[in-house]
Amino acid sequence: MAIFMAPGFLLLLFFVPETAFRRAKVLNLDYLADDSSGTSSPSEPATETRTSDEKPLHQMTITDPPPPKKTLLQRMMPFDGRKTDESFFLLFLRPFPLFLHPAIAWACLIQGVIIGWTVMVGVILS
Repeated sequence: MAIFMAPGFLLLLFFVPETAFRRAKVLNLDYLADDSSGTSSPSEPATETRTSDEKPLHQMTITDPPPPKKTLLQRMMPFDGRKTDESFFLLFLRPFPLFLHPAIAWACLIQGVIIGWTVMVGVILS
């Protein structure tokens, strides 16, 4: 199996580029949407609250030019900058709430039991 994994890793390394990039703020549609689902109840008449200087979402244009294409050497670098402006401390703490998820807690428990069992069997057999 490892014989096939080595060429697969090299193919992945050279032919599957990293595609993370900083998106323009106007393209973050999930942040632009408000909490309403777009439907109004019969008791509330639908009102247009758009101001005159605000463009509809489908008419927004992007003024930033696309980033220049990276060279092969730039693509092979292990680190090419940060992808977000969030603080490092908050990014560091972001994975820890996952341990409260039951599936993750169960997987950690099972993995710990398997490792403990393997170590115990190894100690007994040695």
